This record gives sequence, C-alpha cells and structure tokens, in this order.
Amino acid sequence: LLQKVTFQPADIWGYNVPEEPGGNLSWEALHHGWNLLSMPFAANAEEISRIFGDGAVLWVWDTENKRYYIADTLEAGRGFWIYIDDLSAISPDGQTLSNGRVATPAFEPGWNLRGPDWQETELPENGWMLSHGRSWEKTGDFLPGKAYCFFLQE
Repeated sequence: LLQKVTFQPADIWGYNVPEEPGGNLSWEALHHGWNLLSMPFAANAEEISRIFGDGAVLWVWDTENKRYYIADTLEAGRGFWIYIDDLSAISPDGQTLSNGRVATPAFEPGWNLRGPDWQETELPENGWMLSHGRSWEKTGDFLPGKAYCFFLQE
C-alpha cells in the first residue's frame, strides 16, 4: 500500500482565489476563530505546520479518557478544533503527507470526534452523529473536511 499522498486543502475546504492581485483570499469552510475540521489523511507535526502555519494548535478528543488534548500528529479522519487568527497562514497548495494512507483507528464506544478518512469510512449502525453549524443537530451527513461528534453505543 502506497502511504505517501498529496493532500489538497483548497479542494477540501474550498479556497477562493482573489479576483485581483493583492485581493483578499477566502475559504468556504474556514473562518476566523474556532473551526471544527478533519482531514482524510494522517499528518505529522511538520506537515500540520505546512498546512496551517507555524504555531497551529489542534485540539482532539480522547474518547477513552473523555477529554481534549493538544495533538502533535493527526490520524486519518480524526476530528479536531483549531483556532484560526490568520486565514492567509493556511496553505491552499497541495501538501505531500509521508504516511497519509495509514490504517484508521476504529470507532470507540462513547463519544468520537471524526470525519471521513481516505477509505470513505462508513459509520457504524449503532450510533448517531451531531453536526456543528450554528447549533448542534443530529445529522446523516458525513462530509470530507468536516468533523462530527459521533456517539457509538457499546
């Protein structure tokens, strides 16, 4: 299995090229402040910095210990919170991820924070998802680049 992959942030989070040179860039799915996201591929600390800029802090949910922690690496499909001050720090360019296609961990009983991975994970039937837009709501969507709170019953 080829593990190296090129991740395209512009495709997954919708980068809009400025109409004029020096114009303001925009992202369809990213905004200033807190963002709840996922990546379909795994990434190490250096790769995360290339995508989100130096100093990026990603908060992921630890299902077993029921708490958030700051992640140095991301597993494929792992959901995370990130606070974005400067949208221009995020690279729209393709980024090579050295081990992007590694096995994705299974869903664990309890709350999970996940999005689709590169294998297009199907959700277990004995769970339900919440989506965060302007409010939390039950959803059937499972869209790349977004993250969802997913409760898996034992």
